[in-house]
Amino acid sequence: MELLERYIEALHAELPAAQADEFCREVKANILDELEAIPDSEQASQLTRILLHYGDPKQLALRYAPVTPLIAASDMALFWELNRVMLAVIAAIQGLVLLFNWLTSEHIRLVQSVIQYAFATATMAAVGFACITLIFYSTYLSKEGQSNESQSKARQIKKSTVPEWSPTDLPAIRFSWQRIKRTDLIQDMASILALVMVLWPSLWLTAPEVSLSNWFIPELQLWRIMVLIWCALAFERLFWWLFKPIWNQTQLIITISLQLSLLVLLAWGASYSQWLAPDVIANFIEDPQVLTWSYWTRQSIVAVIAVIILFELGRDLLRLRQLRACN
Repeated sequence: MELLERYIEALHAELPAAQADEFCREVKANILDELEAIPDSEQASQLTRILLHYGDPKQLALRYAPVTPLIAASDMALFWELNRVMLAVIAAIQGLVLLFNWLTSEHIRLVQSVIQYAFATATMAAVGFACITLIFYSTYLSKEGQSNESQSKARQIKKSTVPEWSPTDLPAIRFSWQRIKRTDLIQDMASILALVMVLWPSLWLTAPEVSLSNWFIPELQLWRIMVLIWCALAFERLFWWLFKPIWNQTQLIITISLQLSLLVLLAWGASYSQWLAPDVIANFIEDPQVLTWSYWTRQSIVAVIAVIILFELGRDLLRLRQLRACN
């Protein structure tokens, strides 16, 4: 019954979380009822016929949970997840701007700074929400247009030209972690976006503010370029996930290689004492307490990032070992 489990797993991934468990139980029960009336020797061959009758899991999920105006029901979870991540990224960026203004200003106006932070965050979040909604709405209209066009021309298309779906095309899922969740994809996109924002300060800081920061000294120019190249490669992996959201050995090997290369880049960047040493930071920070806080904050950030990468590296090495043991 491995083929049936693969079908139910693929169907579950296409349904909204609130409806997936119940509907998948019903479909599985109906298929098992049909198989009970078939002799055991013929169940394997008849199961393929039954699954072909039910059709592609994506199409079955759309028939059960049809799209709704503005935002498709199948995309609603992704829509809200994107908005939550967008709000978190905006809040973090505005927090960095607020922190930088506090460090470089002579007087801190707490109430005024908090009001400006809240207003700027709310304004950017509203713009981001509107953009995400428009993108999802245009995607919905595009799907509807393609669906209507295909229905009107259905009789003119020969059956041989229509790609046929087969249950054997379903990927084999041996472990629950093999199916890549949308939340993981969005979290990685947000992390890479945040890294690009840090390496490209002109996106969120003014020219005078950028010139004050020693994070972007000329000696680190090559390092920043290499990290940006790493970000581009990581985005390539994310696009691969969009078309094949399954962990396999190839995916894990690529991910482990990216993690190792990021560790090398992190060690390379940390070797530049210019952006960690207190004597250089003292060029634009006069308060000794702020100077000490800034120095240890930067070292703590490097340490935390390294620990996170090492944790993910160990996890993925263990997963790769599990997959190889099954082969």
